[in-house]
Amino acid sequence: MASSESLPTDKTTTLSQWVKQVNNYSSQYDNTSWAARCIIGEPKVYPEYGDIAGAWAMEDQDANQFIEIEYEEAVYITGIDIYETYHAGGVVAVKALDEYNKWRCLFSAERPQVIKTSRIFKPDIPVDPPPSMNDLVNDLQITVNNPHFSDCQFLIEDKYTLYAHKVIICARSDYFKAMFCDNTQESQSLKPIVIKDVCRDSFMAVLHYLYTNKLPDVPQYTCMMLTDVWRVADRLKMEGLKRLAVFVISLQINEHNVVDTYVHAAETLPIIEEVKTNCVVYMSSNLPKIVNTPSFTQLPQEVMLEIIQGTTAKLQIIWRNSSRDASKSEELSPNPEFPHSSKPEELSPDPEFPHSSKPEELSPDPEFPHSSKPEELSPDPEFPHSSKPEELSPNPEFPHSSKPEELSPDPEFPHSSKPEELSPNPEGSKGM
Repeated sequence: MASSESLPTDKTTTLSQWVKQVNNYSSQYDNTSWAARCIIGEPKVYPEYGDIAGAWAMEDQDANQFIEIEYEEAVYITGIDIYETYHAGGVVAVKALDEYNKWRCLFSAERPQVIKTSRIFKPDIPVDPPPSMNDLVNDLQITVNNPHFSDCQFLIEDKYTLYAHKVIICARSDYFKAMFCDNTQESQSLKPIVIKDVCRDSFMAVLHYLYTNKLPDVPQYTCMMLTDVWRVADRLKMEGLKRLAVFVISLQINEHNVVDTYVHAAETLPIIEEVKTNCVVYMSSNLPKIVNTPSFTQLPQEVMLEIIQGTTAKLQIIWRNSSRDASKSEELSPNPEFPHSSKPEELSPDPEFPHSSKPEELSPDPEFPHSSKPEELSPDPEFPHSSKPEELSPNPEFPHSSKPEELSPDPEFPHSSKPEELSPNPEGSKGM
């Protein structure tokens, strides 16, 4: 089992990695429990000691045993850990394949050792790290505006001559590549090329970026100056320098320079929208401090109003987003028993009738649960289907009469609807 600690070929941080695959080996005890592939990945036996399955073991016992392993990423090796779990001390050489496809010896020992315990063997490896990219940047920085070996010059502000190298600036900029192509006036002239409407510091920033991919680390490159650098980069079609300028401005903004930075970004064409937005975002969080600064109080009224309106609009967006989030939270049911109800106040308080949205309409009588208006129920249990108990006949002998007042008072003539027309003489139907 082995891991490496090393410097990646294209990075400056330390990388630790386990074995990815086995490319070759001399022998293995079997193809399962003690196979060569057991060395892949993290340890499976360590810190245990013994003849335990899960670690690579050789079938042959001689001085010609080896294993060739590969890692995920090619690196400059600064250290290697070898996990030994049985008969430790048997490693006598460690080699690595270099960038020229040659094996280089990193460690060697005259004879093996016999150690009756498990261990992590860390051989002493001579560290020979690659040259840093900073070395290249520092070397190229020396050549910025250096007349030695320069093959082109630029005249800035009609008085400053700046020096450059065509091979570098053409490789880094399509603008200068087109300028110095065949048969152009600039490519044929031996005189300095005049660059108009650009200050010396801004053009120096352009050259410094072309040579080092960085901006000059000097105090004069303030946020306001970097807005000028951005416009020169826009003119020269240098998108990378534009992004770098915006990024550095965002890091340098504070309550003392944000107003002036906003004005520089907004009042000269082309307007730098990214810088304006960054300034508004900063001012929206620090407006009470900013309105009392001299740079703000001395602004023209229309510019002051523009800043306040932009900051207020930003605050309104933030407030609306916060209110929207709050309203969504309030609509959620606080009762875990009814998670899908958005208005818990409409739920029935009676668990026997969970589907009723208006508990006040439920019948108070459990014998008639389906009646929505309990006041219409008959008080007499013998006539449960009558909705108007006042129309029931008081006489139980005539339950089907809806008007008891029309019944005959004489039981001998039950079918007469008008008792006043009956003859008072029971022996005849008409009186003499």
